[in-house]
Amino acid sequence: MFSSRFLLLVSFLLIAPLALADDNKADSRINFMNKLLTTSTGAQQVMKSENPEVRTLHQQAKELYEQAKSEFDKGNSKQGSALLDHSA
Repeated sequence: MFSSRFLLLVSFLLIAPLALADDNKADSRINFMNKLLTTSTGAQQVMKSENPEVRTLHQQAKELYEQAKSEFDKGNSKQGSALLDHSA
């Protein structure tokens, strides 16, 4: 089964888009998701996990994050926001 830390991280990732729903906070959301996926304690636990499903889900979230960032860079904030929401 999944560890309590992993479940806490997933819960946090699901709630994060709701807390940061304002389109004017795109940069904040991008920075927040980057930290959440790469340097947070939860991300470090996920990256250390030996569970292939956990690692696959983390990789998918990082790929969606990169796509979202690219859309924001192009000026497509609506598409970027949608992708960022899915990365969580």
